Amino acid sequence: MIKYIIQSISKFKADALSKLFYDSSKYTLLIILLSVGTKLIPKDFSISILLFSKFKISVFSSIIFCLIIIMISSVAVRWHFIKKYRNPHFTDELTGLKNSNGLKSFLENLISNDSTKTHPVSLVLIDIDDFNKLNLELGYINADKILAKVGEYLKGDSRSTDTTFRYHQKGDEFLVVLTKTTQSEAKTAAERKRKDIEELLIQLESKTYSVKVSCGITELKKIDSIESLLLRTENALMEAKRQLGKNCTKTII
Repeated sequence: MIKYIIQSISKFKADALSKLFYDSSKYTLLIILLSVGTKLIPKDFSISILLFSKFKISVFSSIIFCLIIIMISSVAVRWHFIKKYRNPHFTDELTGLKNSNGLKSFLENLISNDSTKTHPVSLVLIDIDDFNKLNLELGYINADKILAKVGEYLKGDSRSTDTTFRYHQKGDEFLVVLTKTTQSEAKTAAERKRKDIEELLIQLESKTYSVKVSCGITELKKIDSIESLLLRTENALMEAKRQLGKNCTKTII
């Protein structure tokens, strides 16, 4: 428990400082470029003068102008991405993770992206073992609290290249998409997550509970569709669930 708290604090500090540095640098550079670019434009400049070629822009001014356009475009794209994927339509209310609607849109963009042809992408499907028994023993409300705790852990335990989803709206499965990650690297990450989840202590009223999970892993192939990719990931999970005692990780190539 203490180990998990220390890891969580360290990860939060690293992520927070990284995001603060990135945002500060980005907006500082944008302000500088806008300031410099404004000073380079003559006071008597107008669109009509530019159209009639009476005003010639220097090479340096052109470079500054292009940089400004690039910065503005980057900010606009980032804003659009955040707005799209933080849309309530793509968010699971219970866990705060992206939902199955967000997963479909995410995978469509991922598979069509040229970067996936040069960088490996792996999927880890995580399922809580014997969750139906928890539903019967604790009731749906308390079982949902356990789901929320596991989702909270998975949301916090991710790199900038990882994206985590609740696989089905009413299910107990979670899917982690790991970009720039090989299948063997994903297995290492999945094993760590599996062991960390097993060590989670979940307090419900006067009792403390813990859960175990099974993981299925595969790597995206160039010929994959969304359906074939997810089917292979599900088959890997089913293989893990067939093992005696479950609580393990299996891979399908």
